[in-house]
Amino acid sequence: IIVCVFQFSQLIISEEYYELIISILFVLGHFWYMFFCNYMGQEVIDHSGNIFYRTYNTKWYVAPLKAQKLLLLVMQRSMRHSSIVIGGLFVLSFEGFATVRISTFIVIFMTKTHLLISWIIISFLAYEHVSFILHGDLFHLLIIILFVK
Repeated sequence: IIVCVFQFSQLIISEEYYELIISILFVLGHFWYMFFCNYMGQEVIDHSGNIFYRTYNTKWYVAPLKAQKLLLLVMQRSMRHSSIVIGGLFVLSFEGFATVRISTFIVIFMTKTHLLISWIIISFLAYEHVSFILHGDLFHLLIIILFVK
């Protein structure tokens, strides 16, 4: 998605409308796919939470003692919600989708500002410093400028 968003931000500047439309369709397709995957992850979280509430709201206290112990085990196990984690880093949920979506839109709108600042830096600093600065984000870019000058 980062590659599509970067291409989209570059095409906004170059004003090539045909490729801009194709890039928009790719970005929207990626967002739809991400939403669908995160929706499935949210469904897993919701269903695992419902297991606890449904077993707790049954008349488990009327059941025989052996069944009560089994239901207690189910309730203890289902207190922690199950979730799908990608790469040990990202939990699929609506919250994760919103976070990715917001950060992607920030990248789109900050690209024009970043390109302007990068052009200013290129015109004033040596090449060694510029190659390091261009790989950072805007916050680190400003910090490096303060230390270089």
